[in-house]
Amino acid sequence: MEAGTDAPLDAEQTAQLYQHYQMQPQQAPQRTLQGREDLIRSEERLRVGTESQPAGTAVLRKYVVTDNVHTSVPVEHDEVYIEREPITAENAGQVRADIGEAQQEMPLRAERPVVAKDQVPVERAHLAKDEVVEDQSIDEQVRHEEFESNIPEASRRRR
Repeated sequence: MEAGTDAPLDAEQTAQLYQHYQMQPQQAPQRTLQGREDLIRSEERLRVGTESQPAGTAVLRKYVVTDNVHTSVPVEHDEVYIEREPITAENAGQVRADIGEAQQEMPLRAERPVVAKDQVPVERAHLAKDEVVEDQSIDEQVRHEEFESNIPEASRRRR
């Protein structure tokens, strides 16, 4: 069906429209066998249901935050010092008295802090939802038809 046209709907389009809105087509007054027109009384009935519609989007996002961590770690290092011991008459015979240059080496060791970072999983998260059912009041007006007659007294008869 084209919007904005003045062409009337054909019978098939009208039937589709009534079916789409789950309505019954209106009927013309019915003629009885004697040629009289019968009036049909109608009323509106409230049909209440629900429809699902988008209500927004929930988003779960993770992002990176950098924290400063302050800690301390004990480190060791070698400190060198010279031990001096006088040569006495008792130990003088055990030591040679050579004059000349000489040198002694000793390897030294020092620890330094080493930092490594490991990436470890700590928590899993996902979005979940509960469907909550609650009653919601609806106030709506419905229409109905009633019969009224105005029959002159002389024409009244009972059946």
